[in-house]
Amino acid sequence: MVGPRPPAEYTATREGDGRACAFLVFGLFPTASYQRRTAIAYERAIGKSGLGLVDTQLQESWYVVPYVGDLLCTRVRGRVVE
Repeated sequence: MVGPRPPAEYTATREGDGRACAFLVFGLFPTASYQRRTAIAYERAIGKSGLGLVDTQLQESWYVVPYVGDLLCTRVRGRVVE
């Protein structure tokens, strides 16, 4: 669970979308944001005024960068509770 549960009554006014990526260098060594990808994407999705997300979708993407390693990206989408 990344964010808090929404209150019993809430208003979801807008769509939120956040994305965060991190490298896995040579497939072995993670960069600093590797473990926090989902939390960073969530924070970007709710923005500064949001309290949380409802109807959330989570998408993971892996890309291979030759001679460097793997790029792992997480995308979080949902309706923002304000």
